[in-house]
Amino acid sequence: MTIYEQIYKKLQEIGVTDKLLNREGEAAAKSKVDSFMDLNFDLLLSEFDTDTKEILHHDMALSHYYKMNGDMVADPDMVIRIYPARKMAEAMTYQDFFGYKVVYNPNGSYSPQQKKSQNAFLLQWLNNLIIQEHSFEEGF
Repeated sequence: MTIYEQIYKKLQEIGVTDKLLNREGEAAAKSKVDSFMDLNFDLLLSEFDTDTKEILHHDMALSHYYKMNGDMVADPDMVIRIYPARKMAEAMTYQDFFGYKVVYNPNGSYSPQQKKSQNAFLLQWLNNLIIQEHSFEEGF
């Protein structure tokens, strides 16, 4: 199983399923677990094939926020692209207190180092979220 298939599977384990991605109306959810930071989900974009109307991909954000000097700070905040037909997902961006990093540049090129490190981090973070029992299955 590739890392992209593993990420997809872990996202499903925390409740990022078709039910959440395809619901009408609000495109946000929150997972609350005692003693851990809340986990935020935001659906950013769903792209469809213009001919078949099938979903090509969803772009979503996962984030934790904490308060620093009265301001809410995202740490981490990741944009993740999900390819439902292929049962794969990958990291697109990573942001924390120290900065913002992209995998794919606007000109179409990409950073192999960022691709590898962001996806490795995402897989580990998802494993931690599962251990912490985060889930979007209920309450959205």
